[in-house]
Amino acid sequence: MKTRKTTKHEVHSLEEKRRILELYLSGEKSAVELAREYDLDDRTRIYKWLKIKDKHGELVDLRGRATG
Repeated sequence: MKTRKTTKHEVHSLEEKRRILELYLSGEKSAVELAREYDLDDRTRIYKWLKIKDKHGELVDLRGRATG
């Protein structure tokens, strides 16, 4: 049997992502704190969501789509 080389993390809904970004942008919690609390792979996940939000004007679900 093969063992996973990576850790599987939670899948978050758009609402959860919006709530996490809101906490980060308000300054209530740091990206590191939120990554730990919400089982994100690391804080860069939050920065990626911010980049998507800035590019599209809102947070959109890009799973399964090219982000180029």
